[in-house]
Amino acid sequence: MATNNNAYLDAYKKSVQKITNNYNAQAKAATQRKNEYMKTLEANDASWRQGQGELRDAYLQNMATKEADARKTSNSQYDNSARQNYVNYMRAQRNLPEQLNNIGIRGGAAESSLIRMGTNYGTNVANNEMARAQALDSISQQYADAINDYEQQYRQALLSRDDTKANQIASYLDSWNKELADIQAGKNEALSTAYVNALTNDIQRRDTQTQYKDTQKAKKLEQYAAGLARYTSVDTLKKMIKNIKKDKKWASNPFKYGQVQAINARIGEIRAK
Repeated sequence: MATNNNAYLDAYKKSVQKITNNYNAQAKAATQRKNEYMKTLEANDASWRQGQGELRDAYLQNMATKEADARKTSNSQYDNSARQNYVNYMRAQRNLPEQLNNIGIRGGAAESSLIRMGTNYGTNVANNEMARAQALDSISQQYADAINDYEQQYRQALLSRDDTKANQIASYLDSWNKELADIQAGKNEALSTAYVNALTNDIQRRDTQTQYKDTQKAKKLEQYAAGLARYTSVDTLKKMIKNIKKDKKWASNPFKYGQVQAINARIGEIRAK
């Protein structure tokens, strides 16, 4: 800004500093709000994830308990079957010789019957254990499938949470960046207005000084013209003009030009008498 007046320049510098401080404070406050938002968002997210983790742990523990109870119940059922098979076998083994003897079966035939009964018992035992294994496998698969479904839902919930969080952050950052841009735009506008005001004040100061100088020159010329009344010799007045015109730039000097015009006017007054 072109100015020779330090007061106006100092005022402009103070305005710039005040504007800069004000808008820097706004930007700092916006950044603090962003940091607090991010901090709160992370805290809420961590709390949510901890809660989901605790629910998952509780679910898995509950499923493990249920599976153990189901296996225990199934084992108990097949244990009962195994005991009943054994009781039946022992009872039949004890009673079979008498039954065979009553119907006239002795010797090798009776022995074969005992062997066949033992084979049937072994088959029953094997079938019971095979059924037990299948039942236990079915129970394990049932709970494994249920847990797998839950784990998929759990992972999907985490992914969905990540997407929601990312969208929240992106949306907030868009808003925050716009806020900073608006703050910067306001700062630029305020600085521009301060500059225009300072420039306008400087121009007004220059105009005022120019008007003051012009008025002072006019007064001096009036005083000069009034002082010419004491001169009555045209030759003397012409010498005064010649003296002024020694300055080759006299015509471009408003005061000297005015002096010449005043002297010529005085010469005209003398000659008119």
